[in-house]
This record gives sequence, C-alpha cells and structure tokens, in this order.
Amino acid sequence: MSFRRRVAGIAVALVALGGPALVAHSAEAAPAAPTAKIKRTITVSGIEPRPNRFFLKGQVSPTDGVPAKAIVQRKNCQKCGWFKYRGFTTGKSGRYKESVVGPKRGQKRAYYRIKVPATDTYTSVTSDVLYIYRG
Repeated sequence: MSFRRRVAGIAVALVALGGPALVAHSAEAAPAAPTAKIKRTITVSGIEPRPNRFFLKGQVSPTDGVPAKAIVQRKNCQKCGWFKYRGFTTGKSGRYKESVVGPKRGQKRAYYRIKVPATDTYTSVTSDVLYIYRG
C-alpha cells in the first residue's frame, strides 16, 4: 500500500507542476537515443621471415568474437593514391596475417596500410602506414 501512495503522490505533484501533458508523456515509451559507435584500434607490424617474403601482421581490437572484414590498401609512390590491394577477414580474436609483395621494378617503395570499414557498432579506422624499401 505504501508504494501506491508514493506513486499517487508523485502523479499529483507532476500534475500540479507541469499539467496533464507531462503525465501523459511520461506514460509513453521514450524513443531510444542513438548510441555512439565504438572506436577500434589496429596494430600492424611488418615481418620478413625469409628474403623477399613479406607479411603484415597485427590485431583489430576491440572485437565481439565475430571475424571483422578488413582491407589491405597499397600505394606505389608517396604522392600516389591508395587502392584496394586485397580484402580479408580477421580471426575471431581480431588477429590477422596477410602476405604482401615488394615494390615493382623501377620503384623504390611500396606503401601498405589496413582499413576496417564502419559497421553498425564500430567506426571506420585505418592503421599506420608501413612501406617496403628496395635498396
């Protein structure tokens, strides 16, 4: 009974302060506020297990146990634009290891980065840039 009295007392106070419109709006379900997307981080490192064999290795975090779709982007010179080199999916833990090639003949460097597109939960994010140098 005490619970009912408190509710009735609050309703009377609301009617006195804001009128019946305030009470009517409080009874309806409020629309859900849009949730902010979570920002991811990408770690990336380059490894060369044997001569002329290159890999990009790292992790996308945080992850919710679902493999993430990601893209390896490449550019052939410092002033050139980025283009899609290869698409891949990470493991359930967000880890990845992708093979890449060195610079083409006549070029000194090949630049690589990892990009993970935006989803309903996470924002789009791009990794640091790594390059392979022909000496």
